[in-house]
Amino acid sequence: MRRAETIFVFVFMFSCGSCQTDEAIGAPEPPVVNCNCGYGDSSRIRSGDKSAMIGRPGKSGAKGCKGNKGIKGEPGSNEVILQELQNMQREIAILREDLKWFTATNGYQYRVTSTLQNWQDSRNICLDMGADLAVVGPKDYEKRLEISGALLKPRDIQYTWIGLSDIAEEGDWVWVDGSAVTAENALWNRGQPDNNGNNQDCGAIWKESYGYRSDDGRCSYIAHALCERLLEQS
Repeated sequence: MRRAETIFVFVFMFSCGSCQTDEAIGAPEPPVVNCNCGYGDSSRIRSGDKSAMIGRPGKSGAKGCKGNKGIKGEPGSNEVILQELQNMQREIAILREDLKWFTATNGYQYRVTSTLQNWQDSRNICLDMGADLAVVGPKDYEKRLEISGALLKPRDIQYTWIGLSDIAEEGDWVWVDGSAVTAENALWNRGQPDNNGNNQDCGAIWKESYGYRSDDGRCSYIAHALCERLLEQS
């Protein structure tokens, strides 16, 4: 070996053995080697190729501290939120139902059933809604026209059950609230009631072309129903 090469190798080995670290006294992190020594191709080192001067991989640094745990929610908070949501949904459903009622100038609210059914089933539906088949509104002709114009005419409803019948005794017509029927408050259409076929015992409001006046019909006939309730009960 030539003298110059011998000196280079000696210097190289000496520097690798004495390389220093950047570790600070008392620092918690592991030392980081600050030199490139060994494990390279010596022939490439001798040739001056510094790309071969690759040192040992340094150790991984210390793991960071864990973050603080989040504040735990109050016990039952999810149940409370769910209950509040359910209450809101019920209130919205009630408001939607209220929008289906028409408030007349007589202090009552009216609604026409969306389904068709016989007179007794119609009354049951009204009762289930906290109402009854209409009595007060149909007794007054101006109010009858007001209600019919708001609920029946827009939907072109031809026949609508109201709270009027002589089911208990033929010819003895009564309102479902127990009040007496008179020519003035029944507002019969001309020639009615006629008990056609001897089985027409239930009263209804007839179509617009008949002036929304009253008619007697078979109680089993399928028709819409006009429900009525006091505004204060809504």
